[in-house]
Amino acid sequence: MVSIDEPVHLVDYDESWASAFSEECDRLAAALNVPRGHLEHIGSTAVRGLLAKPVIEIMLGVERWPPDDTLIEAISRAGYEFLGEAGVPERFCFRLRGPTSFNLHVVRLYGDHWRSNLALRDYLRGNEAARARYAREKRKVFSSNDISETMLVRDALEHHGIAATILNENLARTEVTVFRVPAEVWVFDDSEYENAARIVAETLRTLNNASDSGTWICPTCREENPQSFELCWSCGRERKRSPDAR
Repeated sequence: MVSIDEPVHLVDYDESWASAFSEECDRLAAALNVPRGHLEHIGSTAVRGLLAKPVIEIMLGVERWPPDDTLIEAISRAGYEFLGEAGVPERFCFRLRGPTSFNLHVVRLYGDHWRSNLALRDYLRGNEAARARYAREKRKVFSSNDISETMLVRDALEHHGIAATILNENLARTEVTVFRVPAEVWVFDDSEYENAARIVAETLRTLNNASDSGTWICPTCREENPQSFELCWSCGRERKRSPDAR
């Protein structure tokens, strides 16, 4: 089975992405004998100013679904690896890796995937505030209404050498329900996102296991402590409780 998992990192917008798409679009249109207008640049690399994975996303619209095997074979001859639906119904995914990397998404022309991808791209291109919000989401690795849980996640990241901060901390603590929003943990370095997400997942599993067993986990040394302990028995770190804890 082909693995679709790859290391993920984000980079600043690169002005060369637009021309790289155009050149690959011309090549694919000729190789596949499809109208150039059936190929679109989508994803973050299609939006000037956005952080993005350095992989150019191309969408090919086909009039019949599923596409003929001859099209899949032609895309493969063009150097792309076929990944199947990759978890998304009515979308075939291909990838080409090299000095410039591409993903090719084959969808029904003017179908739901086609319309939604273009709508998001065009919305982000025309809305600076939306671009800023979208870019922020690429740095957010965790959010929770439980401020103590958020602090534990932040501390776990910093324990592994990943600089992180908590946003909305005061709003998460407020007693006024209408103003309360989840606290968020962000990483400062986009290249650390994948590693941070792994650490967050491990931390949450550990916390859940500890909760089930009536213990708490020290965010500094990761030692398990009985609920009655206010200091970690191993390193002396003070237990952090939510403001509502008694």
